[in-house]
Amino acid sequence: MAPRRSPPSSSPTQPSSGAGSTRAPSGSTRTPAAAAFWDAATPSYRKIVVHWVHDAKQEATRAKRLHELVVDSAAGRLVKFQRYGNPPAWLARAAAAAAAARGS
Repeated sequence: MAPRRSPPSSSPTQPSSGAGSTRAPSGSTRTPAAAAFWDAATPSYRKIVVHWVHDAKQEATRAKRLHELVVDSAAGRLVKFQRYGNPPAWLARAAAAAAAARGS
C-alpha cells in the first residue's frame, strides 16, 4: 500500500500559517456569497472538502475542484460528491447566508 500524500503546506484554501486551518478561499477566488456559505458550513464539511481539494494529484485538478467549491458555495449548495441522501440541517442556514451575501 502506498503512503498517503500529505496536503501541501500552502494553498488557496489553506493559509501557510495554519496547516490545519479550513478558512475560506482568499484572493480572486473568494466571493462574498461563497465566503458566507463557507463560514456557515460545519467544521466537518469544511474538513472533508479541504481534503478533497488537496487530495488531487495534479495542480489542474486541484484548481478545478477549488473552482467547483467556490461556485457551489456561492450558489448555496454542497459540492457534488456530498449531495446524497437527505440534505443536512445546516445547509438551509448556509444557503440563506449565501443568498443574503449575493443580495438575492
